[in-house]
Amino acid sequence: MHPLIQKLKSINWSFVLKGVLATILAIPIAIMIGLAPIVGRPLYNQVIFHPSKYPVGSDWPQKACGITPEDIYFQSENGNKLHGLLYRLPGAKKIALISHGNAGNALQRAFLAERPLSNNCSVFAYDYSGYGRSQGEPSLEGIVQDAEGAYKFLLSHNYKPEQIIFFGESIGTLVSGELSRRHKSAAVILECPLYSLRHKALSILPFLQYYPQWLWFAPGYYLDNSTAFHEQHAPLLLIAGTADHLTPIEQANLLFDMAAEPKGILRIDGGGHGDRVMMSSPVYKNGLAEFMQKLE
Repeated sequence: MHPLIQKLKSINWSFVLKGVLATILAIPIAIMIGLAPIVGRPLYNQVIFHPSKYPVGSDWPQKACGITPEDIYFQSENGNKLHGLLYRLPGAKKIALISHGNAGNALQRAFLAERPLSNNCSVFAYDYSGYGRSQGEPSLEGIVQDAEGAYKFLLSHNYKPEQIIFFGESIGTLVSGELSRRHKSAAVILECPLYSLRHKALSILPFLQYYPQWLWFAPGYYLDNSTAFHEQHAPLLLIAGTADHLTPIEQANLLFDMAAEPKGILRIDGGGHGDRVMMSSPVYKNGLAEFMQKLE
């Protein structure tokens, strides 16, 4: 018998076949594990967050309502050194804590600060880790820790919970919702609101539906507005555009239906994702003014 044939006959083909099958099965299992939201967090963080640093030479950001903001440095709960812009309005009794969207930085959000400022409310607009002048890298749990640091900064500077308004934009609406779940406040304002991070993720990556809730976030983190407001909460105002393709108005409608009172919603006809149509809308301007007046 030829030596090669003899060698082939001596191989345990059953063992080899089992090894091949195990490898074939292991590859998709490894991919599924790697794509689990909590395991593949570095990948998802890269997809979700698009931070911008301040332009070189920008000593002071844009004014808002004629007010030049103060540079504020404070610490996130995760230890990162963060930066924020404090717009002090003389005589204002309340302050809006602005959690912005997933792109840009607070320097580019002066237009957001103008709304509360024009309604007799100071503003503290901070940057998440990795944004603007803030240190570190952004992450889903990290943006909540950053918001906690900003909230505690206000408390340490003599603001009481009943003076603080949580103001969120886009993904920042989930951050503001998380703060509302944990702390008392004067009110919550959500512009271009998300129903929940999971709801948004499933609309883009349907396969994520197969992962249980405990594989999404570390314990104690939800990023889910659908459960943040179904019980007692501060006055809630939702602001959504009918032409918003990033956070469709259906999410705001779902959230409004789910939330308990007190609640209100401003639907901006033709408004996009925080675009000029939305920001210049009389419905936005007048509706926000009416909401803020009720807080006095």
